[in-house]
Amino acid sequence: MHDPAVLELLRTELEEGLPILAEAFATLGADESDETLIAATEQASAQIDCLRVAAEAGGLPGLEFVCDRLADNLAVLPASPVDERSQIAEQLLGWPETVMAYLLDPQSSDAVVALALHLTGDSWPQPLEEHEADLLAELLAAVEGDSARPDRRQEALPEDVSLIPSDDVNMDVFAAFVDDAPQHGQGLTQCLQSLTRGGDARQELDRARRIAHTLKGAAAVAGVAGIANLTHHLEDLLEYLARTGQQPGELVMSVLIDAGDCLETMIDAVRGVDAEPDNAVAVLQSVLDLANRMDRGELEQFLTEQAPVADPPAATAADDQPAEVPAAEGPAAAEAQTSLRVPTHTVDALFRYAGELSVANAQLEARVSGLLRIQQGFAEQDRVIQQRLFELEDLIDIRDVASAGYQLQGGGGDGDDFDRLEMDEYNELHGCSRALAEAIADWRELRISMHDELTALRSMVSQQGRLHRALEDSVLSTRLVPVASVEGRLQRSLRQACRATGKEAELRLEGGDLMIDTELLQGLLDPLGHLLRNAVDHGIEEPEARQAAGKPRHGVVTISVRRDGNLIEWLCEDDGRGVDLDAVRRRALERGLLETDAPDDPQALTRLVFLPGFSTRDTVTRMSGRGVGLDVVYDRVRSLKGSVDLSTAAGGGSRFRLRLPAALVTVHVLLLEVGGQTVAVPSSDLVQVPVPGAGRLEQDEQGEYWFELGDQRHQLLQLAHLMGRVAAPLEPDFVPPVVLARLDGSVRALRVDRMVGSANVVIKGFGVNLPRLRGVLGAAILGNGAVAPVLDLSALQRSVAMDGMDLGDPVVEGDMPSLGEILVVDDSLSVRRSLSQFLEDSGYSVRQARDGIEAVRAVEAQVPDLVLADLEMPRMNGLELTAHLRSRDDTRALPVVMLTSRAMQKHRSQAAAAGVSEYLTKPFQETELLDVIERLMPAMAQKSAATA
Repeated sequence: MHDPAVLELLRTELEEGLPILAEAFATLGADESDETLIAATEQASAQIDCLRVAAEAGGLPGLEFVCDRLADNLAVLPASPVDERSQIAEQLLGWPETVMAYLLDPQSSDAVVALALHLTGDSWPQPLEEHEADLLAELLAAVEGDSARPDRRQEALPEDVSLIPSDDVNMDVFAAFVDDAPQHGQGLTQCLQSLTRGGDARQELDRARRIAHTLKGAAAVAGVAGIANLTHHLEDLLEYLARTGQQPGELVMSVLIDAGDCLETMIDAVRGVDAEPDNAVAVLQSVLDLANRMDRGELEQFLTEQAPVADPPAATAADDQPAEVPAAEGPAAAEAQTSLRVPTHTVDALFRYAGELSVANAQLEARVSGLLRIQQGFAEQDRVIQQRLFELEDLIDIRDVASAGYQLQGGGGDGDDFDRLEMDEYNELHGCSRALAEAIADWRELRISMHDELTALRSMVSQQGRLHRALEDSVLSTRLVPVASVEGRLQRSLRQACRATGKEAELRLEGGDLMIDTELLQGLLDPLGHLLRNAVDHGIEEPEARQAAGKPRHGVVTISVRRDGNLIEWLCEDDGRGVDLDAVRRRALERGLLETDAPDDPQALTRLVFLPGFSTRDTVTRMSGRGVGLDVVYDRVRSLKGSVDLSTAAGGGSRFRLRLPAALVTVHVLLLEVGGQTVAVPSSDLVQVPVPGAGRLEQDEQGEYWFELGDQRHQLLQLAHLMGRVAAPLEPDFVPPVVLARLDGSVRALRVDRMVGSANVVIKGFGVNLPRLRGVLGAAILGNGAVAPVLDLSALQRSVAMDGMDLGDPVVEGDMPSLGEILVVDDSLSVRRSLSQFLEDSGYSVRQARDGIEAVRAVEAQVPDLVLADLEMPRMNGLELTAHLRSRDDTRALPVVMLTSRAMQKHRSQAAAAGVSEYLTKPFQETELLDVIERLMPAMAQKSAATA
């Protein structure tokens, strides 16, 4: 029997919220702005969640289920077309009345059926299926204890974590999910991370539960079953923890963190920016194990002492947001937030056209300036012609005076100076001069008119330039994202590095609200990941060593971002041991990069760590020793037209500074003339451009020149020399044009022939037909149509400094030294991709095959160090492949690891009989697989050496 007091409390709760619900439901059915719809959804969700909490406390599982499903449908309404929303709004407006009828008489079969069928209409984004409606009717008729929820599954299967959308999903709804899911995943991870740092447990757990609930509903409507299933069971765990007020212990916290990381990776995989997580089944299984323990009442032993229990906070959809969003002010602000979904390739095309328009506008401006210079020449020539005209008129006037005197004297005799014919010629000359003067006056008027038109044209070009800059800013704003949007991926990279090394560290991000170009941000993810792994592996000490040194057990890696004019500066700092400069010096001496008598120069030593293939480790591990990492960071940052430098202190950690242009549409450069050629240098590489003639030169005892400006003194280098050209000799008494530039973290003075000017240019590559030129970022088309190479000063200086030294073979990401080669054989494309990505990230080179037949061909081409194969595959399965490999002399000792979902003993026996080296079942643990590979690979290497 239902408790009348509970029913009365629920009716009161519903009646008090009716005005808010009615207003919110009416707004959702109208043609309103996105922000207004979101606000209405938040209001309705808050009221429905309050009713759900009350229903749960009162033992009404059916009503609790109804509230959950209604909240799931509400979550996707703002992204639905207005005609669909208007139909759903009609259903929503009738929902409170149906619930009230049920609360007045829960035993009434009519009330139960009406409420159960209310959510079955086709107009709902996520309607109830027939079997769900039958189950709901049973729950509505039951009280707590009379009917239990459906049994939770015990085993996680691969299909439970599938990320393939269902065939009947609305693509608009799916696109909305792809856009919104990242912030929910990041918000969930932030809540869980806050728990580990001692945040308000009750508040963070409740907020995490709300985000999981929203993500579950959105994923279900979008047809992404893998995310919906994981968040469903995760929500139950979070709800239990929030309700009981107990804090998760170490095991539970570890499962929650893994689930948050897995969810973020799943979301990135759905968005197409990352591979599917290979541990998704294992993570879901861990969550299921805890949830089943919770259902059996066995979870308390994994929880810590009870935290202070506060009243549950009011449920608001705003809590689902990972960061606080300032409210809009007034209708104008709301209208400004209205969004339009545009394909990415369209935005990229606008971005490209904006860059081309910048070049065209610069060329037009240069042409107009050239015409104005020509017009100025016309004006000068006009003054010369005018002067010659005046001289001509003076001569004619003199002749005129002489002629007048002749006529007054009544000449005409034999000695006359003028005869009648000469007078006729004189009159004709006089007339021509007057006609010439009139023509020159007409020309002057035309020239002045042309000058006025050119001046107006120059004004229009300037206005066009301002409009172009505004257009460029607007196009750029479409790709601006906050730095905090990638914090989740950076946190995962740090946690993975900590797991691999057994160290403890946390990541702190400062300046996460700074908006930067998404292409620039995505391009920096790999370099930042390398820096984080480098900080953990080389910098952060083991927990015991840190405590012995008086440091906290947890290391701290801080990434701070700030804007400096047209540049974005990134600082990646750790509080570890710093770079071992002695080890760097020893390795540099071994490779001939330093002379034995070279003085100790910490700055020069730190620059060596960016060289290809340079590593201070003697052994190759999962994390280091391959000479790959900082070289990749340097090359990637330089490809983004940026610079990177390193500073370190023994025992005080290291600091990497990355400086990049704020936008990738155009790059501001300084144009210089060197050896008769115009070259461009990015402004991000420059520190100062002194006034020509400023400062003074000084020559030291070794014959090197130094440039002194004020109290600063910098080594002087010839830019022509860096470019491989013959440089003009320097004279101590003459100060040539000089620019101060940052080369690998050090400021140097560069001598040039002439300062040409500055410009915003688009840097273009040379194409596939030209090899990569060291020290050249690309080329830029200038306003006059000339092509100028854009120099990478640091790379030029490095190539000259290291000329003749044994740098070893250059190491690039596609050809890096590896821990060994593994052949992955599986008929599932997603499994092959995820396994390959995981193994490559762990330092192995990987080849792939779809089945045993392809694997045999791959082995015949080149024998790998290990084979990782599935059991069941078409044409030739894993057992047949293993038997074939064991029958050949060259592959008899080749380790074969079978990775399959078959866990029965008979399958293990068949594998052992076929000669399988190790048998692992899915889902597998990453560390377990890596341990098996590391154990088998050395054995393979020894047998191969013995055979050789």
